[in-house]
Amino acid sequence: GNQAALMLLGSCASTEQDCVLGKRCEASPEVLPPGFDARVVGSVRGLLWETQSVVVNALRLCMACSSFWALPDAPSWIRALVELLPSQRLHVANVILKEVFVPIYGMPASSATPGFSAVPSQVQGAACEVVVPTLVASIRQIL
Repeated sequence: GNQAALMLLGSCASTEQDCVLGKRCEASPEVLPPGFDARVVGSVRGLLWETQSVVVNALRLCMACSSFWALPDAPSWIRALVELLPSQRLHVANVILKEVFVPIYGMPASSATPGFSAVPSQVQGAACEVVVPTLVASIRQIL
């Protein structure tokens, strides 16, 4: 019952890695375990995706705000998130990396994103020292 549902909702589609890596994706009908309605599964997956999207947007907005970085444990919280990346479904980790970390750690400041300048100068050292090595290790583990 519940374990089968969790496995179904948390498992990767067989072509997910190829799609995320930009390879040719071929849609094939999913074979569901007996007792699962494809519409219900699709609806639940859609709700999970919407929830994840809201969380990712909130994270990006928090990290772009200097007030967030003024919190004493902000770098540790971000490191904790980074440590969870390898346990996420591949497309979720990909979205988190692109939408949360690239705007802060991977892009120069512009009119569209403040980049690392959003991080107050007194916290920049800790934000790099605490987060970046874990980020690199997590990306290696994903790959």
